Amino acid sequence: MKRILVVEDDALVRESLRKALAPHEVLSVESLALFPASLKIEDDALDLVLLDLKSDHDVDATKTLARLPDFRRRFPSAEIWVQSGSDDLALMRACIRAGAQRFLLKSHLMAELPIVLESLEARSERRARIAKTIRGKSAATVRLREELLWLGESGADILIEGESGAGKELCAAALSDEIVAVNVAALPSELFEAELFGFEKG
Repeated sequence: MKRILVVEDDALVRESLRKALAPHEVLSVESLALFPASLKIEDDALDLVLLDLKSDHDVDATKTLARLPDFRRRFPSAEIWVQSGSDDLALMRACIRAGAQRFLLKSHLMAELPIVLESLEARSERRARIAKTIRGKSAATVRLREELLWLGESGADILIEGESGAGKELCAAALSDEIVAVNVAALPSELFEAELFGFEKG
């Protein structure tokens, strides 16, 4: 069961989301501008945040955007989905820069809720695999795990560089369970392409 925070000033929408998100634990607050005064949550004790960008307490979203970076630092493990009635591209970029992972149009929220939960489950599994592979409590190790989590979600091609023994293969294993390790230095140069990419006779 996941702990989910719904930031929404419409009581009817809050109740609809609470029912739709059952059996997960759902906490709610009317605006990020009122957090944490009206709701006490331990640091990093959230899995998902559904954040309504604008509210009666913050009609132009400036307070929410200003508080989002600190909120992100306090709950680094949480996946933050911002919802808004506006499809303003500049506003979307501002949300991502402030620490949100995704942006949803409010009119599509209920229809896309299964996708939100599926993404949350995939992120939890990815985080667990990274934590199992990359161990340690130092600030550098924690930062590495967060970077690997972000890279794993990016869909980008990734090149891992480093000195011998730095942990390149561990990082690769944390990103994917489908890994083939090859000692390139042991391959003769004339067979390099054939060994890595295959060949066709003739």
